[in-house]
Amino acid sequence: DLSSPELWELMDPVVVGLSDVQHKVTAEALACVTLFMEQFHVFCPDTSTSTGVPGGQHASVVRFISSCLPELFQRLLDQRPHIRGHANTLLNSFRVTIDPVLIVTAIVPRITEMPDKVKTAVTQFLLVIVPHCAQYFTTPAHSALFLGRMATVLGGTGTKPSITLVQSGTKLLEMVYKVCPQVIALQIALLPQPQQHSLKKCFLASM
Repeated sequence: DLSSPELWELMDPVVVGLSDVQHKVTAEALACVTLFMEQFHVFCPDTSTSTGVPGGQHASVVRFISSCLPELFQRLLDQRPHIRGHANTLLNSFRVTIDPVLIVTAIVPRITEMPDKVKTAVTQFLLVIVPHCAQYFTTPAHSALFLGRMATVLGGTGTKPSITLVQSGTKLLEMVYKVCPQVIALQIALLPQPQQHSLKKCFLASM
């Protein structure tokens, strides 16, 4: 039952197992997450919006996504083809099963913590999701958080992202801008100058 706190607690060691160095542990963790996602769909038949999540469980779902998705993205870099394939299948399962607003809410705050190659995978994943997230991005605080994180990802704090990351990140910015241009334009203007410069440079380069 997704309303049971014990279920969410049981998933914590499963998520930890996704990054285990032992192949058997990783494979079992992926299998457990697969079963969990199948049950999520059963208990939340209306998952096209966040109202499909049982009452009071939004925080638990976001916490789970926030811990699980970065590990799955990391597994896309795994040297074992079947682990990469299983992780990719699970990411698609998250995308089609869980409300995109909940996914964006969970993953945006963590994107700066990830290695460049993982950030690239995350931005490409979000490209498919953000067109359905106007509810998230029209809230100024959420847009400000997203833009601040993306400015950091794209070099606004002195880092040097890869060309591939810059390309996918720029496409993501363009997509979010199309969702709510007025809010995004205003929030960019409120960012510190180095972050503004980083984002504006990406927009100009794409024109």
